[in-house]
Amino acid sequence: MSKHKLKQFLFGINSNKNDKNRERGEGKEYSVVVLLSGYPYAFYDKTQETYEGFAVDIMRKLFKDLKLKPKIKWVQEKDVNFNQTVNDVASGKYDLAIGNFGMTADRSKKISFTHPVYLTDSSLIYRENESSYQNLIKNILKMWIKPFFIIFILALTIGLVSYFLKGRYKTKKHKLRWHIWGTLAALLGEPGTVIDESDVTNYFSLAIGLFILAIAFYMGSYLTAITTKAALRHTVEYDPFDPNTSHGIKNKRILVNKGTQYIDKIKKNGGIPILKERSTDGVEILTDNKKIDGYLNDTGYIIKEKEDRPDFQVSYSKWTESKMGIGTTAFVLNKSKTELLRMFNRHILKLHKSRFLEMECTKWMGTRPNKKLCQL
Repeated sequence: MSKHKLKQFLFGINSNKNDKNRERGEGKEYSVVVLLSGYPYAFYDKTQETYEGFAVDIMRKLFKDLKLKPKIKWVQEKDVNFNQTVNDVASGKYDLAIGNFGMTADRSKKISFTHPVYLTDSSLIYRENESSYQNLIKNILKMWIKPFFIIFILALTIGLVSYFLKGRYKTKKHKLRWHIWGTLAALLGEPGTVIDESDVTNYFSLAIGLFILAIAFYMGSYLTAITTKAALRHTVEYDPFDPNTSHGIKNKRILVNKGTQYIDKIKKNGGIPILKERSTDGVEILTDNKKIDGYLNDTGYIIKEKEDRPDFQVSYSKWTESKMGIGTTAFVLNKSKTELLRMFNRHILKLHKSRFLEMECTKWMGTRPNKKLCQL
């Protein structure tokens, strides 16, 4: 073989090898955005001056094994916005995004998800009500102020109408006062005053009497209902969001991290999402702000916040069990990066099979009750 043919033969082999490497993406630089959403997923360790976390470890493993070059942008916790990042990846600003992205149907229309790397659950928590007798009585009296005010207004209005229609209290002096006083007495639970002083031969008198009795019955039932409800709120079993005993989160103000999948879930179930910055403590805001009914977030984050605020007493709602269930988290890629997605998915399956992901997950989630979710 001539030197020329030998060179061509050798260069041809090298050329084919380089083509395969390029197909696999080796040596190519990819723009990557990493969301530092907090421990244990991705965060900056000030003591070590390094970026750490479950998602960061997986990212490094993938890029190392696949021999890919990442050009990384680290997004600080206060600036993390999952929904915006999904849009940025969809527009081509980044090739892929690393973080605990919840896999949803709406997001998959814009971008591609890798195979799941972790299972996650969420929790809806609320303030524990004080169960003391004094607070119960105080709350009941507070609730009764408005109904009693309405009763007095109705007594005055119906009493004046009754006076001008005649037919009642014929034997009484100061008839106007008796019309108002008798109506008030009936509305407060003394219907005999209506029956005793009504003229059964006068249709107007009978109509007014029946109307007063109907309102008295309704007000009595209403006061009984709100009193019972107030008492139930001071029992251990009470859950204000339980869909089996209430309207769930409908018309409730639910605190939620800005830019997360939970926002749409709250709206879908009739709730009102109140957005918070990721750098703020949701448990603390929930406890201090009386205008917020509950706080919905990843269970891991809530547990961490509760550990930092052990003096804050909160309860877990059953709502998430029926409405949220177990979720899956993954990494996000631009839809045009089909080859990169194929490589990632194939290698993620290998990491699951070798139990690398389970061991990494256990390492980061090992101190948490939801560590069982590591077994995908």
